[in-house]
Amino acid sequence: MRKHNLVLVAFCLLTQFTFGQGILSLQKAIEIALKNNYAITIATNESQIAKNNATIGNAGMLPEISLYGARNYTGSNTKQEYQNDSLLNRSGVNADNAAAGIALKWTLFDGLRMFADFNRLKELNVMGELQAKLKIENTVEEIIVSYYSIVKQKRLIGALDSALTIYAERVRIAEEKFTIGNGSKSDLLQAKVDLNEQKSNMLKERVAFKSEKLTFNQLLAQKTETDFDVLNEIEVNKTLQLAETKDSMLNNNKSLLFYNRNVNAFQYSLRESRSLQLPQLSFSTAYDFSRSKNEVGFFLLNQNLGYNTGLTLSWTLFNGLNVRREIKNSQLMLENAKITLDYEKSKLESELQTAFNNYQYALEALSLEEENAKLAQENASIMLQRFQLASATTIEVKTAQQSYTDGLDRLVQARFDAKVAETSLLKLKGELVK
Repeated sequence: MRKHNLVLVAFCLLTQFTFGQGILSLQKAIEIALKNNYAITIATNESQIAKNNATIGNAGMLPEISLYGARNYTGSNTKQEYQNDSLLNRSGVNADNAAAGIALKWTLFDGLRMFADFNRLKELNVMGELQAKLKIENTVEEIIVSYYSIVKQKRLIGALDSALTIYAERVRIAEEKFTIGNGSKSDLLQAKVDLNEQKSNMLKERVAFKSEKLTFNQLLAQKTETDFDVLNEIEVNKTLQLAETKDSMLNNNKSLLFYNRNVNAFQYSLRESRSLQLPQLSFSTAYDFSRSKNEVGFFLLNQNLGYNTGLTLSWTLFNGLNVRREIKNSQLMLENAKITLDYEKSKLESELQTAFNNYQYALEALSLEEENAKLAQENASIMLQRFQLASATTIEVKTAQQSYTDGLDRLVQARFDAKVAETSLLKLKGELVK
């Protein structure tokens, strides 16, 4: 019974194993990445550019107001002959010209092109936001997988730690039996060899654990030497359903939403092209000042101050069929956008079915490995007792121990695989990033 309890304690070490550093939660890791990750920062800036572009001014709805001013001095030699046969011949003649004013130009009607352009810019703004969310979503998925990969590595170390307890107990029993003359030295040596092999595996797993943390720090865009610990458990959501996941995907998947908006943008582009068939009406007004001073000529001083205003109507009736060409191209681009949307929807539905099959398999495998780990633990305990009573051979004990170790490894891997499958489904649902 004491040996059975020893193995049970070793098995519990798998869920209790921890390191000394502060715990870094997954949520905190995601917050750090959202703040520091280079790809996310670039995507966010690009989204802001699209937002800055989605204005009525950029769509041409607002008037253009400009100020201007000029002052010119000239010096020349002048020779003038008049009809009355008089002659003017002067050198060093100076002229002073000045002009200033304010002007306003406003397109009142352009075939509704400006409205279509504004709506297209708004769609591009939403598409920019969705692209940023897609980048964030991909990064969050990468963070989740990387985080739980560290947890998996930590639990593998815990599994080896618990296995070491069992292997050490086997060495103790072999030494005790050899001392009292009830066991062979070969059994003792083999027990020590197997223990050292597990210790070697432990060293490899610890190196792999550190390597995983270095990669994770790079993903979070923080110093590679930053030390941290992770949670000990991999919690798996076992309640996801295919029908509910598919409905959510069709409504919330970022990629699908992006291509939907892309169709809208090309519809507005087609409207812009068709607007070229209609007339344009613009309004303009200006208030001007001009002055010209000359030392010779009919006008020694000419000065004007006043305003002008008017409407301009234009209608391009023929420009080499270029408008028709542009409309046809816009129609083709819209058709391509719709085809791309249908293709993306079909691809996502296929990916969803595959992801859900992987999810179901992972849950079934996890359930089996949980049962196998308990059976292997009980079997290892029994074999240790039989080995102490000389009713089990070294090979039988080693086989039971190896089954126990392998069972713990498979359990850790199965739980990690189930978490990865769950994450893939949540991404397809559009629930990794709101």
